[in-house]
Amino acid sequence: DRTAAAPGVTADHSARAERIARIAADLEELANDGLIGDDEQAIDLPAVWGRAPSRTTRELAESANLKKAFLTRQSVLQASVSRGQAAALLGLSEQAVTKHLDQGRIVGIKDKGRWAIPAWQLDADTRDGYLGGIDRLARVAPGGPIALTRWVTRPAADFGGRTPRDLLARNLVDEVVRAAQALTAKGW
Repeated sequence: DRTAAAPGVTADHSARAERIARIAADLEELANDGLIGDDEQAIDLPAVWGRAPSRTTRELAESANLKKAFLTRQSVLQASVSRGQAAALLGLSEQAVTKHLDQGRIVGIKDKGRWAIPAWQLDADTRDGYLGGIDRLARVAPGGPIALTRWVTRPAADFGGRTPRDLLARNLVDEVVRAAQALTAKGW
């Protein structure tokens, strides 16, 4: 039983006010419970989140995300060097580069049976020719080498607009590792 809207208040405004009231009540209930869903409780807040997407909408979004992931992979591969190129830059044998990959000192991507080593981790100004702390970072960062490359090479507000790579180059490994751990804790 709906009551008529107050004089001067449109039906649309009244409906919006009712929706806001439902959202407020849902949020108050959550706050009082101290829970925002767990494995045993499924929170259904259509007033907050809206209706669940249709199967078609979900499938289209999943397809778009998959396409975006592969485009990102191609971008990372283009900004990578081969194992042989890395060996030449670092003054090592290809087997030594493989050992670095196996030990996590540098990260790489297997592409069609060959290693692609994202170039962001190579640095001529360092003693070894690559950034330190990559092994620690790769252990805590969510995702694999593609996600790591994407995160490390993007400016971050946490670092005053600098990239995590910039901080690694300044040997601020602990700071970058803490930021990556925070991302993992947030479910990035």
